[in-house]
Parts: sequence; structure tokens; C-alpha cells
Amino acid sequence: MLFGAGRKLHRFLASLGVSFDDAGIGLPDRFDLNRLYLGELTSEESFQPTEEMNNGVRMAIFSPDEALPAGLYATQEPSGILIRVTLPSVSVTSR
Repeated sequence: MLFGAGRKLHRFLASLGVSFDDAGIGLPDRFDLNRLYLGELTSEESFQPTEEMNNGVRMAIFSPDEALPAGLYATQEPSGILIRVTLPSVSVTSR
């Protein structure tokens, strides 16, 4: 299940022919513990954990963060491990 305001991950997975459900730009209203949630945010501040996430939701957040180098960051939360993927700031120019 994909969610978030960013669309790069959507386009990337679609270009590979990977099917996915789209929950829209905000956090899903409900979480299914049998799904993996991938969120692409446009800013770090746009992610606010909810109470329902404390039930073992599996989620990876892709977000820009100028303070950190591009990479994978795992944080131990009360509900489990939150994985954050920081994206490099890249200027894209068309030819």
C-alpha cells in the first residue's frame, strides 16, 4: 500500500510493472497488519504517527531530510521498528 504526497515511488513501481494499492496523499485511515505500507513524503514534518500504528504496522517512509545523508535509518519505536529512507536532493533537468 502506497501513500503520501510524493509520486516518485508510484512512478518507479509502475514503470517496473509492480501493482500496488494507493491510499492517497495522507496516512491511511485504517491499517491492515498483513500489508506493508510505503509512504513517500515531500517533507519530514508531514509524518505524524498515529495510535493505530502501535499495533505492529509494517511501514517504510521515504522522505527528504537535508540534515542526513541519503540512506536507510531504523528507529526503535514502542510499536516496533520504523524504517526511514532519506532521499538525496536531486535537481532533475529535461533534455
